[in-house]
Amino acid sequence: MISQMINELYITNIISSREFNNEEKIKSILQLFRVSFEDKQQMINDQANLISSQQKLIEIIVQKKNGNENNTTNNVVNGNDLIKSNDITNIMNENNNGIRPLYKVFIGQLPPNIPIVQIKNHLNEIFGHVDSVYQLIPNSNYAFALFSNYESCQKAISRGNIKIQDKSFYIHNAHDRE
Repeated sequence: MISQMINELYITNIISSREFNNEEKIKSILQLFRVSFEDKQQMINDQANLISSQQKLIEIIVQKKNGNENNTTNNVVNGNDLIKSNDITNIMNENNNGIRPLYKVFIGQLPPNIPIVQIKNHLNEIFGHVDSVYQLIPNSNYAFALFSNYESCQKAISRGNIKIQDKSFYIHNAHDRE
């Protein structure tokens, strides 16, 4: 609800702006919808992965319970009744499904009106899989990228400066505000 209101305000600002010509206004609005759609698609994929992981976890719990019902007496819990943490870890990591840590970097000095998709593709080519790239304020000169593995994130941070469209931008470790 709030993001929809922000989008509407942003679109109203773009339309009323005298700073951009009509073509630039249309491109900015389309970029906003494209990013919004990609974010929603990513949320749907993440939910599907989470559900799949939960189903596999339930199957393991049921298998452990059914396999050990005959071995317990007087409702005493023994070591076989407990799910091993390795079982849970394997389920969570299988096919990259489920909840996994994300590593965030800050990207600064971005060229104006650069498409988020272009940034993501560029980072993918250089550093490996990037889960998502987003801007808190659309068309701002900074963004954040989420990497699914530590190595790719560290590679990006250690590299520091990158070029897109013959313009340099920099990458730093992102810090959450407290």
